[in-house]
Amino acid sequence: MKVKPSTFIFPKYLKPLTNPRVKSMSNLPTYGGQAVIEGVMMRGAKSVAIAMRSPENKIILHTEKLGGIYKTRITKMPFLRGLVVLWDALGLGMRALTISANLQTGEDEKIEGPALYLTLALSLMFGVGLFFLLPAGVVYGIEWLSGSNPGSFSLTAQPVSGLWSPWVGNLLEGIVRLLILVGYVSLIGRMEDVKRVFGY
Repeated sequence: MKVKPSTFIFPKYLKPLTNPRVKSMSNLPTYGGQAVIEGVMMRGAKSVAIAMRSPENKIILHTEKLGGIYKTRITKMPFLRGLVVLWDALGLGMRALTISANLQTGEDEKIEGPALYLTLALSLMFGVGLFFLLPAGVVYGIEWLSGSNPGSFSLTAQPVSGLWSPWVGNLLEGIVRLLILVGYVSLIGRMEDVKRVFGY
């Protein structure tokens, strides 16, 4: 006998998922933030705020509204909403760091305009080269020195002779990337300014 969903009786220890008192997760605002130079940045559902300590030891608060992209349907579409998350992590983060850096340097040494865009471009190129191209190059060199077929990193490729295989190459590349990341964080953590950022 088939039971209609509307007449299904839940056991006493279960509650229906349509309980009106339970708010939908999509209606709950999401919050996030990060450390900036001598301060912190917090993002809410509609705006972002940055609290920074000025060289005069005063707390400066900077607030601004979020862009309209956060209110569009893109934020609810699979794959496309990942672009919004990426912008949230990179775009807002770099803007907050730039604002805090300009507060510390003063009006005469502000980073803006072409100098800012050039700095961001060089930083992005450095990050891609250090964390993506360098590990891939190291694994490619090891594969070439071991006498295997270089460049066979596809998951559908046939295993090469010996112990080397695409799975080994991917695993080794991940290990190299992890070691580079740990070493990079350890090195920059010795800088006094970065220590302050890590402290926040």
